[in-house]
Amino acid sequence: MHLLMCPPEFFDVSYEINPWMHVDIRPNRDRARQQWDALYHIITDKIGARVSLIEPQPDVPDMVFTANAGLVDGNTYIPTTFKYLERQREMVHFRDWFRSHGFETNELTTGPFEGEGDALGYDGMLFAGYGPRSSPECHAELSKLIRREVVSLGLIDERYYHLDVCFAPIPSFGFIYYPSAFDRDALSVLNRLPGKKLAITSRDADHFGANAVVIGHDIVINSGAEDLGKILIEQGFRVHATDLSEFVKAGGSAKCLTLTLEHGS
Repeated sequence: MHLLMCPPEFFDVSYEINPWMHVDIRPNRDRARQQWDALYHIITDKIGARVSLIEPQPDVPDMVFTANAGLVDGNTYIPTTFKYLERQREMVHFRDWFRSHGFETNELTTGPFEGEGDALGYDGMLFAGYGPRSSPECHAELSKLIRREVVSLGLIDERYYHLDVCFAPIPSFGFIYYPSAFDRDALSVLNRLPGKKLAITSRDADHFGANAVVIGHDIVINSGAEDLGKILIEQGFRVHATDLSEFVKAGGSAKCLTLTLEHGS
């Protein structure tokens, strides 16, 4: 697997655009760097995945959450159309990076659409969250661009504002999810899916347990999601729990810090 990450040199909570962010509870930048380094070490050295880095930029403190930069389909990059102005400023840097690395860009004309934060592949389909941040109006256009079925999933809890903070697909197995984050129609869709369905507790959801990086049989989760970790170990997965508490202060964790450039083991 090949992932894109951004070092947290300028990471901060300097505005509030989700319920986790409070400008009076700022992350410790040194501790955040240590936590990010530990995640990078797990992904590259322990698991053996490839990671490319984009250079961090001042005045865009959420750029560290690369999952929200867009969606990659083969050699095509579909940029995010952020809902909030605070994050729209990131996109010039991401577009430049993808252009300089040989990707073709295919822009959506509808939105907002917040990238892999609200778009995750499962069993040959793309599951797309909508509600707090992304709009369902873009899903038909997205389906045409990637030539795959897009399944819309409604999100109803502002704390779980992106799909990747309440749903994690595990190829050839099933998925992790937090049922309370989804509307009735979305739960009906999820319940009909094949594979195992690992519902997490509210405590593990609050520790961003579903915001997991899944690489084959290796799964990286925030160290606070203890019950989920035990369940995954019982299911035969190698679990890498690492403290990402500084990033939770901004509403993100392991998956938010990575964007998939290429799938594979």
